[in-house]
Amino acid sequence: MLKKRHFKIVIVVVIAIIVTILWYRHSVGKSDQAVNVDQSQYIPTLYIHGWGAGARSTNSMIDYAEKNYNADQVLTVIVSKKGDVKFQGKWTKKINRPIIQIVLQDNKNGNYNVTQKWFKNILTKLQSTYHVKKFNTVSHSMGNLILFHIRWEI
Repeated sequence: MLKKRHFKIVIVVVIAIIVTILWYRHSVGKSDQAVNVDQSQYIPTLYIHGWGAGARSTNSMIDYAEKNYNADQVLTVIVSKKGDVKFQGKWTKKINRPIIQIVLQDNKNGNYNVTQKWFKNILTKLQSTYHVKKFNTVSHSMGNLILFHIRWEI
């Protein structure tokens, strides 16, 4: 029974990683097109770490995007164990490819009802503070599963 459950989780994670990689490759090709001056055209990419990880696990991916795709990290979002959202940094100018790094302080919480609410809190605050209506994601492990379980649209 336990082996079946682990197998199913591994399958879901592998599929999520493949979908994320394919989507990311597709979106990177399109992101080289010219962007209008309208702020709504500056769609951030949210980097979400995996289970038991933190900022360090996504730092190298963010560095790569900054060096190779003219992206800039504008914010780090810290989500407390209670789900409170705190922004570090400021998104003050129009950045062609803004990156927002998400760090969950309770990075081993496997309850998707809880982590889904945390992600909703992030999106709500991004919308109210920066008028974000669309976003891209790069996620790993638990980050993918959070996205699979999200049931909310901005």
